[in-house]
Amino acid sequence: MEDNKVGVIFGASSGVGAACIERMKNFKKVYAISRRGKVLNDKQIETDLPENILSIKCDVRDYKSVEYLLLNIEEDIDFIVSCVGVGFYAPIDNDYSSKWKDIFYTNVIGNVNILSNLVRHHNECKTAIVLGSVAAKRPSMTPGNEIYRASKVALETFLNDFRSNIRSKNNFMKVCNLQPGFIEGTDFGRNFFEKNSDENIDLYSSFTNLSPDDIAKTINTILSVDDNIDIGEIVIRPTEQPT
Repeated sequence: MEDNKVGVIFGASSGVGAACIERMKNFKKVYAISRRGKVLNDKQIETDLPENILSIKCDVRDYKSVEYLLLNIEEDIDFIVSCVGVGFYAPIDNDYSSKWKDIFYTNVIGNVNILSNLVRHHNECKTAIVLGSVAAKRPSMTPGNEIYRASKVALETFLNDFRSNIRSKNNFMKVCNLQPGFIEGTDFGRNFFEKNSDENIDLYSSFTNLSPDDIAKTINTILSVDDNIDIGEIVIRPTEQPT
């Protein structure tokens, strides 16, 4: 069954973003946005997309690039999903400052750039779903992950304030902070130890983890609720991950 929605998926090249694209192929139109400018399958091979899915290259860390992108989408946007985010082994007891900056500029500033331009140029948008993390809810349990956790706490704070700000201006866009636990099959797991192979451990060996499609299904559920329902926060984690 076709869905008449127009949406924009940021971070669409792999992981949760790519899973969203797979589940939204019957939507009226979906813009698949990523730094790579392509959508990859679980084997990291570029996939063929139907005509209603448009893959566009954009670095969300650059405000003007996001502005140019949204200004050039002529249709009214029904929803955006932001799956942008990076995480690396970057402990605070050594100089990982370039990684710290990359984490904060992507996870926090990237989402600020998206939502700022969204309300400026597509005020009609009904729903914004942003991928946070359960890392914002508890002390870091992954080695070298303190800065990533700090970025997700900052993102959570920003989203709460963003919602309050737009409500004060009579903008009733739904804002959902979707906070998943461990998800296997994403760039986070593939790239976490890319500069520290000697520190490498299997992050996903302790229990059965979520899949990108689990999160994509949840996102579709959020998009299906009635207009008067604003799901502000969802924490979704594997059954065996208690916190």
